[in-house]
Amino acid sequence: MRIGNPDNEDIDVNNDLPKHAAAKVSQALNDVHQVARDPGEMLRIAILAAGVCIGQASGIVRGMAERCGEAMTEREAKERVMKLLTAATLDGVEAALKSLQD
Repeated sequence: MRIGNPDNEDIDVNNDLPKHAAAKVSQALNDVHQVARDPGEMLRIAILAAGVCIGQASGIVRGMAERCGEAMTEREAKERVMKLLTAATLDGVEAALKSLQD
């Protein structure tokens, strides 16, 4: 499934803005982890923060699909985001973004 704009144009990405956002999220997590002493608590914080990001990303993916006239459930959007995160983690962000064009 191709997710993008309805005209099938390439997605133009401003790399500075995502890097800035990632730096802000990392800094916020580092700040919170400095006051957390228990590794289990630190893991729960990281997982909760990841869940927030996944939820936002899945909403965006659903919106992108709708723009292209495709129906997508919330679960399907979350699964798509998880696949993108796996690709980004294992193969890099560019590979994940390229998969949106397929």
